Amino acid sequence: MDRSLFESLEYLAPHASIPPRNGSDRRSWQLYLEMAPVFRRSIFLGREGKSGVPTAWQPYPTRGRWRDRKGLTSLVALLSGQDYLAVRHLGPGYRHALAASAGGGGLCVVNFLFSVPALNPRQLTGPLVVETHNDDWEWYQNLARASRAPWVRWLCSGAVRHSARNLASLPVGTLMVHVSSSDAEAYRRRRPDLQHVVIENGTDLRPRRSRPRNDPDRPRVLLFVGSLSSRMNQDGLAHFASHFWPSLRSGATFRVVGSRPPKALEHWIERQGWELSADVSETDLDRLYEEAHFAVLPFAYGAGSKLKLIEACGRGVPVLTTVAGRVGFPALPAAVLVSDDPGAWSARVSGLDGWIGGNHGEEDLIQFARAFEWRVLADRLLKEVENVFSGKSCLRS
Repeated sequence: MDRSLFESLEYLAPHASIPPRNGSDRRSWQLYLEMAPVFRRSIFLGREGKSGVPTAWQPYPTRGRWRDRKGLTSLVALLSGQDYLAVRHLGPGYRHALAASAGGGGLCVVNFLFSVPALNPRQLTGPLVVETHNDDWEWYQNLARASRAPWVRWLCSGAVRHSARNLASLPVGTLMVHVSSSDAEAYRRRRPDLQHVVIENGTDLRPRRSRPRNDPDRPRVLLFVGSLSSRMNQDGLAHFASHFWPSLRSGATFRVVGSRPPKALEHWIERQGWELSADVSETDLDRLYEEAHFAVLPFAYGAGSKLKLIEACGRGVPVLTTVAGRVGFPALPAAVLVSDDPGAWSARVSGLDGWIGGNHGEEDLIQFARAFEWRVLADRLLKEVENVFSGKSCLRS
């Protein structure tokens, strides 16, 4: 690929906090960092601020901090009929920065369908890439099924309608980027006239410097990592508590690591007898992975793909995952156990299933993760952009 072809990049990620707090934040930021050097000019617009390369992070002067309160944001969305995520993330700071950044001759990458209505006509008629992150229909149906609250179901139903409208508004020739083949097929059925490509979730390879011993007299350390304000992660922990933990607790310690845990969740984790590490540094996260025998993905439902699965592989940490947790990665190494059976999890943790692991298992995991390094995925995405938009204004003449 001729990297001299590209002109400029607008990377629009109104959902993303920097430093990243969850998987979608990390995906957007890492792909931008890998893609930006290819362009003469680039800008990243996040939820709370903006950045260019090599420009430092600049917070927005106005953010609308009430949007950080999920209850109030939900109420506004319910009363106004707006998309909840649009209310939460498309704040005045982002909208002002978006209007100020609008220039010609560049590629526009926008994340999530809820962001589409904020685009200006130039962005809609120029070379446009939409990162879907999930199959919105499956995502919201799963959330609605998992909730008993009528207002949550109403918001999910409204979000599906908004997603359908936003998808229908995209011009022919838009490049849709999906994290899994199943997501790509779902969107292709709805808009076969658009271009669709799969760019999976990725990781940086960070092989751990040490790993815990498999001492039969010591409990195995199980590790969950994820944003603790996320309803899906909270539901995953509840599923783990009821479905898997009863058969594991006698021989394991469970550590929960994540950002922004609600107080009610903190108290619930304490009652379970688990260890909570909130808002940890990268150094502490490295240590926690080094001490873990297994990373766990205990999800009862899922859509898109789980970045936490490939991140564990990139560190060489064996994984226990449900079928829902492995979505987006159909072929996995033997060190990743995929099962909804608590007995299979217990057998793997105790070593009764015959899996040996050790150095060989870690090497297999890291080798598997090499194909999903962020730089590899960014190169694949840039090649797709070149193929789809060759001759368009995002490419230098």
